[in-house]
Amino acid sequence: MNRLKIISLGLVLLIVNIACQNEVPDYEEGREAVFVNNPYPTNIETLRVLAIGNSFTDDATSYLCTIADRGGIDPERYCLYTIAHPAASISHFIEVYRNNSQVKANVYGGHIIMNSVGTLADIMEL
Repeated sequence: MNRLKIISLGLVLLIVNIACQNEVPDYEEGREAVFVNNPYPTNIETLRVLAIGNSFTDDATSYLCTIADRGGIDPERYCLYTIAHPAASISHFIEVYRNNSQVKANVYGGHIIMNSVGTLADIMEL
């Protein structure tokens, strides 16, 4: 349970961090925009995002693929999956995790393939 809370909090902080970046990029003609405080991890091989929640989860992640693409992240190096149940609370997903209930994750972007059907532990590869 603690691991699920930590992962959920990390995802919220990632989304908030990306959403709060409103700096004007340095731009030269013929070159791509470069953000001074780029929020994307640059020293990792892959980035896998699994957002879990209710319909607000879909709203919060709807632009992440566009942001990643425009930020220059290679789609071969990331994926975005969501598991969203209407009006679900975090306690709902804690029960789903504890009961090893089957869920389906929806693919929103990127080309990395994750397990998208199974228990939360299976999908998160715990």
